[in-house]
Amino acid sequence: MLPQQDRFKMFLGKPWCRYSQPVRRLISPRPDTHRDMGYYEGPMGYIPKSAKWYLAEIAEQISIEGDPVNVVHTNLVLVRADSPEDAYQRAMELGTAGEQSYENPDGKRVVFRFRGLHDLNVIHDELEHGAELIYSENTGLDESAIREWVTPKAELGIFRPITPSTGPNYGSREIVEKTYERFPNLRPDDGP
Repeated sequence: MLPQQDRFKMFLGKPWCRYSQPVRRLISPRPDTHRDMGYYEGPMGYIPKSAKWYLAEIAEQISIEGDPVNVVHTNLVLVRADSPEDAYQRAMELGTAGEQSYENPDGKRVVFRFRGLHDLNVIHDELEHGAELIYSENTGLDESAIREWVTPKAELGIFRPITPSTGPNYGSREIVEKTYERFPNLRPDDGP
C-alpha cells in the first residue's frame, strides 16, 4: 500500500486513485513537489518511480490456412520492469516472442501473429494475497445494473465447465497426437 499522505492526493480535482489514469497535472499543496515525491513526470498517470510490476494486455491474431475467420486473443501478462518505458519494451518483446506457426490436426498451417498492446498498466501494490492489480470504474449504475454486473459463482471462469471453441481449429497437431499416444482413451472414434 502507498503511504497515507499519498492516498489523498488530488488528480484534476477528483479524489486521487492509486491507478494509472490519463492526467495532465498533479494537484498537490505545492505544484512542484511531485518531482520530489518519486513520481514519473509527464502526461501519464500516477506511476511511482519504485514501481516494478506492470500488467500488459497483449493482442495476438490467430489465422488458419484457408479459413477466412480469424481468432484474436488478448493475453493479460505480468511484466517486471524498472520504468514505464522499460515495461513497454519488455511487453513488446513478450508479444513478439509469442509469434509461432504450426500445423493443426486438419493439416492446415496455423499462424500466431503479435498485433500490439491493447493496454499497459502499473501495479502499485506489492505482489501478495489481496494486492489490487488493476481496477475499472463505472459510474451511475443503479441497483439492478449492479446486480446484473456481479457474476454468480457458478458463472465465474474457474467454476465454468470447459467448452470447446466454436471458431477455427488452431490446436497443434503435434500436441494432439502426443496426448492421444499418452491417453488413447481420449481419441475420438474418427481420430485425426
